[in-house]
Amino acid sequence: MINRFGSSPGKLHDARLYGFLLDLDPKTFNLNVLLYIHLFSDFKSNKYCLEKGLVVFENASIDKFSITNDLGSGQFYIIDYVVENLGNEKFKFTFAFNDSSIDLVITAENIKLITSGLVEEKEEQFLPTDWLNLLN
Repeated sequence: MINRFGSSPGKLHDARLYGFLLDLDPKTFNLNVLLYIHLFSDFKSNKYCLEKGLVVFENASIDKFSITNDLGSGQFYIIDYVVENLGNEKFKFTFAFNDSSIDLVITAENIKLITSGLVEEKEEQFLPTDWLNLLN
């Protein structure tokens, strides 16, 4: 594992993947790949601690992205990831999910995690999207 990115990638374990966004800078044509996720922490008093987050891969390219089966109705959780240093300030991020039908491999210069800072405790594992909490 590469420690260059601090503890942010470590927080991704068991995160639920909810969305996939692309952000292209029209001046430089640099592509940022964003994953919209829900982070889970402690389960106390029969409630889940949930927080929204965006995983931003800066100056990225998508090497592999496929979902061949959705029997879990979109319930994909990150269970592991591997970071490989490709040299020239490029890193390859390979993700493993709870369902082997999803493949995600991204090459990027950097990864950062943006969280809403708002942790909600709920009995259900659903947190409605409020993009302002993530984009402010």
